[in-house]
Amino acid sequence: MSQRFIKYSSLGNDFILFDERDRQDVRMAEKLQSVQWKAYVEKLCDRHRGIGADGVLILMKNNTQIAEMLIFNSDGSQSQICLNGIRCCAHHIYLQNADDKRIAIKAGKQIVENEIVSGDNSLRIMTRISSPTYERSLSIETTDRILNGHCVDVGNPHFVVFEKNELSWLTRNGGQIESHTAFPQKTNVEFVWPEMGGEPLTYHILVYERGCGITLSCSSGAAAITKAMHHLGMIQAEQRVNLLMLGGLIECRMSSNGQVSLLGCAERIFCGEMANHDGIETIL
Repeated sequence: MSQRFIKYSSLGNDFILFDERDRQDVRMAEKLQSVQWKAYVEKLCDRHRGIGADGVLILMKNNTQIAEMLIFNSDGSQSQICLNGIRCCAHHIYLQNADDKRIAIKAGKQIVENEIVSGDNSLRIMTRISSPTYERSLSIETTDRILNGHCVDVGNPHFVVFEKNELSWLTRNGGQIESHTAFPQKTNVEFVWPEMGGEPLTYHILVYERGCGITLSCSSGAAAITKAMHHLGMIQAEQRVNLLMLGGLIECRMSSNGQVSLLGCAERIFCGEMANHDGIETIL
């Protein structure tokens, strides 16, 4: 038995998407909490022995007309929100019905609105999230430095540090920050510093994602950064700011009503079927 999948990418953040909206399975939730599923996700995301991805997305029906997305990190843990993943799901749904350019997707406790704003080969999608919360400033200590950052909740936790850093340092030390005792549920980490000159404002970003490690981009991180910048008076409402991550550029705005808008791309890479993996029965 095999399982059909679609490989997607948004700003270098890549996912294995299973569209299960037509499947009726009363045991689905139980299966997705099993040890077998966690091991299956890890194997699927392995870039040498599996398909390779930063995470697995599952599109499901719920008791409304809005599709629901579940996200599992490459280590098998579940996350409540992933805006790059939502962008990929919006792209997938749009390809099935190009007449509908406004697509709502439920993730965790949130309903995230998406709008298709371009129809070329690399669709541009405006994603709006209404609930980022600035929590507090915080200083933590790693083995070789003290980091002064800002905690922001976007449905998942973020620690935003306005300081230039090197990818090699974050690769070695990101796990210390992610699992620091200050973050009992672990955290995503973003380092942010400005590119000098020019308009609109542009900032460089390095990302260490909870449950994944170094990734090329993180759109919930972009929302957290935008919220922190607005809270600290670094940007004004409706002011555009470009966040330049390793995987590409995200255009961001904080509206006057507190909503964050993110404009970015998503693309379908390939489709395929995944056979039983190391004796593990197809879970879904």
